[in-house]
Amino acid sequence: MKTKLTMKNYLIEFLNIAMIFILWSAFFAGGIIYISNNLLGFSLEEYRPFLWLISGVVFSSIYIFYRKKIYLKNEIWELNNNILTKGDPVNTTFDLNKIEYMVFGLPKPKWMTFFTKFSFTSSQKIIQSLYTASLTIKFTDNTYLILNLFQIGNGLELTNQILMDYQDKIIDNYIFTEEEKNILKIRSSNRLLRIK
Repeated sequence: MKTKLTMKNYLIEFLNIAMIFILWSAFFAGGIIYISNNLLGFSLEEYRPFLWLISGVVFSSIYIFYRKKIYLKNEIWELNNNILTKGDPVNTTFDLNKIEYMVFGLPKPKWMTFFTKFSFTSSQKIIQSLYTASLTIKFTDNTYLILNLFQIGNGLELTNQILMDYQDKIIDNYIFTEEEKNILKIRSSNRLLRIK
């Protein structure tokens, strides 16, 4: 079983590229024209469409290059029996037979209590889903994996397959230790973690 790009993923990236092409390039072209008019003493106003087009192509190409690099490194996951791998080419391998336990969710940070009191209900649900949708896996070598693939195509199915195969490792109502609370952060999702 392997993750894949969905139409939603393509749409999001298309919108990102369009925003970069339109807004960033317009800002950059405007900045060049402002500098030429006010600091260099000559006008490039007639070249505005050309500058906008060139800068749009450059910025969009840079974004596509780095986004593809991130996707290949961090967003391709494959489950093959008891082996879970990340990346293409593979850069991290997890032996699921070495799972010590699995816990639904993550330790919630202290600021989250304040946030839920003073934010909109829709914002609360989005933030809470980031924590509750994660699966925290501890391995026997004292390493951890915060698996959070619900935004990736087949990510939910892959996670559910792990839960089915290793349901005897699930611990309900687990209380995280202070050491675990210090390293298990949402920003550390989908990479190998270790308590020192």
